Amino acid sequence: MDLANFLMTNKDVKHGEIKILFTPDEEVGRGTEKVDLKKLGADFAYTLDGGDAGNLEDETFSADGVEVMIHGVIAHPGYAKGKMINAMKIAGEILAALPKDRLSPESTEGKRGFIHPVRLVGIAEKCSIDFIIRDFETKGLQKKKITCVHKLKS
Repeated sequence: MDLANFLMTNKDVKHGEIKILFTPDEEVGRGTEKVDLKKLGADFAYTLDGGDAGNLEDETFSADGVEVMIHGVIAHPGYAKGKMINAMKIAGEILAALPKDRLSPESTEGKRGFIHPVRLVGIAEKCSIDFIIRDFETKGLQKKKITCVHKLKS
């Protein structure tokens, strides 16, 4: 938005025609999958994202979203012994079992992929965890999906 504002208010800066398109879901690439460049009248497109000033990246990663649904068993708390299975507690166990020293955004850099939980919603009987998984090689995504599912079976 700063770039658009700058170019619109500084008419002396020469540039070609610029079109701005906002799309959702940039992190997993779904927002651009139906973009028709010909319909937009564009020959190519760039994704602008956060980063260091003056830095231009000419490659990207592969990413996907993973949703893990957990179905518990609800019972009245006064009579729950041996019956209740709390979906939120299972979600906590899954998150706690994820690797802490690798495969997370806070511990990786450069071209190391990660498994990133971004949303947790639930009640005792049903809970979901949304993840962004990322790798610089598409085949690495499958390994990360397996890691998420393996945590469910453990």
